[in-house]
Amino acid sequence: MSAPKPIVIRTNANDEVQKKAMEEVIDLFQSDTHNIVVLVPLENEVSHISGNQTVDFWYNLLINDGYDCSKYTHKKGEIGVIKNIHVTTFKSVKGLEFDTVIIPNFDLFQINLDGLNTVTENDYYVALTRTRRNLYLIDDSMVEDNERCSLPFLHNAVTNHLLEVNDEYLKLPGFSEDEPDDLPF
Repeated sequence: MSAPKPIVIRTNANDEVQKKAMEEVIDLFQSDTHNIVVLVPLENEVSHISGNQTVDFWYNLLINDGYDCSKYTHKKGEIGVIKNIHVTTFKSVKGLEFDTVIIPNFDLFQINLDGLNTVTENDYYVALTRTRRNLYLIDDSMVEDNERCSLPFLHNAVTNHLLEVNDEYLKLPGFSEDEPDDLPF
């Protein structure tokens, strides 16, 4: 029996859509015998672009929506209780495995490598290899051009059928970029 392919969930650069996609993945797998981790590159916000890439950002969203989850960062010392839904950083997950791994804002891969001196390719490698069963990458880099994305390795993986692509979140009501707004300009 082969493992399922990693899945790229394409969204439209909207935190609410990413949250909806993440919560639907969590709802699909959530049980007492299945653990899920949301992996993000940062413990704390370090720039104006990094706010939705922190442990606290995603942990607070999940807690506010009624999910029972835990969080941890490597700077906090020993890991305490890890609940079946856990939010942590790439660095803090080293040596651990989870049934399902979710990485939001995966489209910021290159921006993070170039602009955040705390995130390395090795950190992404650790994050991508923490799953036992399911890997979900929530990504916006393929939205600009349906044929090509800004991450060549991701484009190649999709082209070579190494990844599945889920486009259902691109056209959610209320989130489409094509819908008219109420602004007079």
